[in-house]
Amino acid sequence: MNFVEESGHAEYRYDDYYMIGSAPEGVDAIIKWSNHIKNDFEARMLWTTTDDFNSVNHHPQAVINGESSLTPLIIKANPGETITFDASASHDPDGDSLYFNWSIYQEPSHYIGKVVLKNADTPVCSVVIPKEMTGSVMHIVLEVTDESIPALTSYKRVIINL
Repeated sequence: MNFVEESGHAEYRYDDYYMIGSAPEGVDAIIKWSNHIKNDFEARMLWTTTDDFNSVNHHPQAVINGESSLTPLIIKANPGETITFDASASHDPDGDSLYFNWSIYQEPSHYIGKVVLKNADTPVCSVVIPKEMTGSVMHIVLEVTDESIPALTSYKRVIINL
């Protein structure tokens, strides 16, 4: 382990294996996305076999409430409020059909109570912020997966601050 001082912040650097194994959730930190990782690797290998862009699959673009950047969408909310997220502008460069999966990303979230996502397998999803969630942070992850071989998934994270 090396101690590194960068722009005023102290940080320990670990090799990749140590980082995953030492996360609070252990190896589950990466296992939950292992099929997506394998498909991504397969697609990248296929890209090396051709110059024809149209003959191989590409990742869809996840868009939430018009936001398509790679940075998380940060929202402020009040306990008891219903928030709706719209990913219907998400698209696939190859024109493939898309599947949607919204989920609570529990590991970085502060709130450990039950939260229900309505219509979590559709482009438009809503969540009712629990009344006892005052002062907490909740992370929601959108997975957008195309219908191709290999199926490729893109992600967009929402961070809700209360």
